[in-house]
Amino acid sequence: MADIEIPVVSLTEFMFTWFDKFPDNVALVDLETGRSVTYKELKCLIIKASNGLQSLGVKEGDAVCVCSPNSIDYAVVFFALVLFGATMQATNPQYTKDELINQFKQCNTQWVITVPSLLNTIKQSRTKSIKKIIVIGGDSKLDNCIFWDNVISLGEGMDLKKATFDPKKTVACYIFSSGTTGLPKAVMLSHYNIVANMVHVVSFLSLEPGDDSLVFLPFYHMFGLISILCCSLMFGVKLVVMSNFQLLPYLDAIQKYKIKIIHVVPPVMVLLAKAPEVKNYDLTCVRRVLCGAAPLSKDIELKVRDILQIDFITQGYGLSECLNTHVNTPTRHKEGSVGRNYDGIKSKIIDPNTGKTLDVNEDGEVCIKGPQVMMGYLNQPETTAAMIGRDGWVRTGDVGHLDEDGFLYIVDRFKELIKYKGHQVAPAELEALLLKHPAIADVGVIGVPDNEAGELPKAFVVLKKNSKITARDIQNYVQESTAPHKRLRGGVEFLQEIPKSASGKILRRVLKKRTINSKL
Repeated sequence: MADIEIPVVSLTEFMFTWFDKFPDNVALVDLETGRSVTYKELKCLIIKASNGLQSLGVKEGDAVCVCSPNSIDYAVVFFALVLFGATMQATNPQYTKDELINQFKQCNTQWVITVPSLLNTIKQSRTKSIKKIIVIGGDSKLDNCIFWDNVISLGEGMDLKKATFDPKKTVACYIFSSGTTGLPKAVMLSHYNIVANMVHVVSFLSLEPGDDSLVFLPFYHMFGLISILCCSLMFGVKLVVMSNFQLLPYLDAIQKYKIKIIHVVPPVMVLLAKAPEVKNYDLTCVRRVLCGAAPLSKDIELKVRDILQIDFITQGYGLSECLNTHVNTPTRHKEGSVGRNYDGIKSKIIDPNTGKTLDVNEDGEVCIKGPQVMMGYLNQPETTAAMIGRDGWVRTGDVGHLDEDGFLYIVDRFKELIKYKGHQVAPAELEALLLKHPAIADVGVIGVPDNEAGELPKAFVVLKKNSKITARDIQNYVQESTAPHKRLRGGVEFLQEIPKSASGKILRRVLKKRTINSKL
């Protein structure tokens, strides 16, 4: 593994070195409004916004919550805040009042930047620490708010101020863990963490102007903010921004803008493979698909490859705490794997009970080490210490193995493995099998408690329109294709939709709660 040099600079300064290479290229396009900005215009907006925010009184180290759908202004806000050392608190705009209050208290939030449609919820959730609310867009007559256009105006005519903070010790953003098994934790990512990961990406992946991309994955998530927004803008490409995912506008955008690169999660891959509307669009402009956030069924991958007429789909691996660590490339990949670790990042597999490093092709806990590893969880030193050892290795909680060539294969998460009479059953394996069934549109598998067996596998199934199969038909289908301990002894329940996080992970805790409540 080769060592690579990581520049010790602020994230925004690092980004500006790339922006300056492509001043006249279109950087961002807002899909809903058609608004666009070039790289030169984007840089100017960021500098104005940064100066304007400081004129308002936002200071280095302040926690500034950005609660908004994706937009060009979201990108401007992010880079403007980190330019002078403030910390962006990236918050899910779908959060309820109570969820927002919890985050505001956790981060000691001092400023909130939002959009008009979310303003009432923000006001209802406002804690004592919050000084002002800034609103992007909307009617300038809204009371007790500062408007984003005014912030930009405040920064007119001011020069770029050189950052003086330590990029290794300054938190650029709080990204919240997905909370699939509990309350989300604030992951502290330094400027150095993010810059290091972007240098890692450049060492493996190569894009060039014209490799235009489409992003719907939310900027409050690591995948959308760093893997897509930051990394795309290093290469002078045009990034078309969607505020949220809807299948038909997504397909229309690909066709209209002749998108060459799409970043997806497995649920979107399932839609591309199975939604009948897909056949009404010409998607052959897409030349590269990057998929992450959860295991991808081989059957779904092959169907999407056939639809898009491409030979390869890039799968990668990462998590909020470690950012991107592994990727398959067109010239260096293996079927079923998420690729090899980037130069500058180390990976190993350990026995979760003894901590012993396992041999190749032995399943255990995936561990990661490198300069991109988070600073820790905000105000949770014990939880941080449990995840990051004194030697710097992060215990990811994911089950997987490395082969003899260093390719990583992810099986599932330890917390999600179903324990049936001492046997371990991976929900992802059963989900991949069930997705092959022509009548099934989507599925989620959990373990339900059982006094004798420990847990029984149970499937929650979304059927395709007009499908007539029964729960027993599905149980028999699985029985015919799996070992006895993997059968759906916990039953089959039909749903209209599988609950998922913004990053595409199945919210198994929601399914488990549903099962528990149904027995009360």
